[in-house]
Amino acid sequence: QVLSIADEILVMHKGELIASGKPYDIFLDKKTLSKTCIEQPLVIKTILNLIKKDSKFKELLIVKPKNINELANAILKIKKGKGW
Repeated sequence: QVLSIADEILVMHKGELIASGKPYDIFLDKKTLSKTCIEQPLVIKTILNLIKKDSKFKELLIVKPKNINELANAILKIKKGKGW
């Protein structure tokens, strides 16, 4: 997964650089995603779905878990009230 290995992402479209930045910035940028066939990673999709259900999960966007294990641990910490 890109989240686990990349510090920065370069996004190309039709031979031109259209965006660059940290993985979370790129994968949360609806404008960039709409111009490409890039899909959000499961971790980010899950975070966005959790935020829709309860705004306290916005903390996950600060933590920026890179994989499912990190996401699960962060969710447990938030649910126990031990925020970041």
